[in-house]
Amino acid sequence: MTIDLDICFSPVFQKNLNKHFPKTDDEELKRYVKERICCAVNTLNSIGNTIKIEKIFLDVDCNCELISIDFDQSVPKDESPPEYEIACLEVPPQIIVPLPNDSFSRKDLIETFDGLKNYCNRNPFSHDILCHEFGHLQDAQRSGFDYEKPKEELLPYIDMIWNVLLESKFSKHGIALKTKDENRKYFLRHLEPQWFKPPPEDFEDLWGVGNYTYKEIRELAQKYCSSPRNINRIRG
Repeated sequence: MTIDLDICFSPVFQKNLNKHFPKTDDEELKRYVKERICCAVNTLNSIGNTIKIEKIFLDVDCNCELISIDFDQSVPKDESPPEYEIACLEVPPQIIVPLPNDSFSRKDLIETFDGLKNYCNRNPFSHDILCHEFGHLQDAQRSGFDYEKPKEELLPYIDMIWNVLLESKFSKHGIALKTKDENRKYFLRHLEPQWFKPPPEDFEDLWGVGNYTYKEIRELAQKYCSSPRNINRIRG
């Protein structure tokens, strides 16, 4: 099912696109992204609440690894309660800046995505990646989830916890990005630099959760954020 969805480019995305991939047809790229988003959303709709989305902005963010979704900054401050029907899909600069010896340089960005998959050997608009990112939006729109924009200091922990919960849910439907073991390593890798000896049962508890709320994610994130640092590691 095709969704009535507008794809827009942020000024910085448009500038980089024009500079590095001048042969890309803007409207064709928008259709390319829309088709893949619609396919991912339809998959998510088949396993959960129906996602409502009317506009997606493609933007650039230096802090994301491959692609991330942001449904906070696009909601006007005077809009209450937010419905999160407008969101940004943010990509790192490397996505739209060809490598120095990239044979696809100054060609079509769609050709680059479908051909070389030029960043981390992944197409950032692949089905599993889009399912994961829009899984966050599906949760935010879910009745009883009660999403709120997180405090900056909690954001890394909330992202990590939420990602594991989504991966656990998606693993039951065959659309997880990583295996359970890969997710365990991801969980520990993100906690160990900040928190001394994260208990292994925490991951198993998260992986087994069938339903969860934003409040539960925030409370666990606060626990990790407030835990004492590994003093010996800091001194070393």
